Amino acid sequence: MYFREGIRKNDPDVLAARLSALLDEESGLAYHRPKVAELLSDQELYDRDRGRVYVTADDKSLIESAGHYLIYGSEWLMCMLGHAGHEALRRRGVPTMLQLDLPLSAATVRERSQLAETLLQEWVRIKVNRPDWVPELDFTFCLRGDVPPEWLVGHYHPETVVDVHHSYIPRRTANPYCAHCRGAD
Repeated sequence: MYFREGIRKNDPDVLAARLSALLDEESGLAYHRPKVAELLSDQELYDRDRGRVYVTADDKSLIESAGHYLIYGSEWLMCMLGHAGHEALRRRGVPTMLQLDLPLSAATVRERSQLAETLLQEWVRIKVNRPDWVPELDFTFCLRGDVPPEWLVGHYHPETVVDVHHSYIPRRTANPYCAHCRGAD
């Protein structure tokens, strides 16, 4: 799907429909409907990150420090369901790392300046300290639109992802293949 359609920006209306379907499909979440209805009426929460896509420069930081994005799929859905929805969200999909060829023109001037500063610090670290050690690069770009499929250059499914919402336990990817891997996409 991603290689055909790209990555869609956050659209709370689409996510609300997915949330409704999830509540219908997961009998264990039925009791959660009143709380979710209340949360959906909170416009600030509902519109959280509307129109945005976040991408990181380093997969290591995502796997080891922010694995919830891979494990649970949608931060918006996680916020609406809370802890009660974790198990249901974990059962859906496959943790997938999408690899992009992101043109720097898609980043803001501020993000490019911050990236240049980060890379300069890394250059100094290599020159002064240990060039054989690679630190985790926690650098995120906030895009204000869809990511076209032409920017996607690959993907993989990490064997293990750290779950920061459950005492940093490593979660093994049960099925490391998606529809695209099986040729069904």
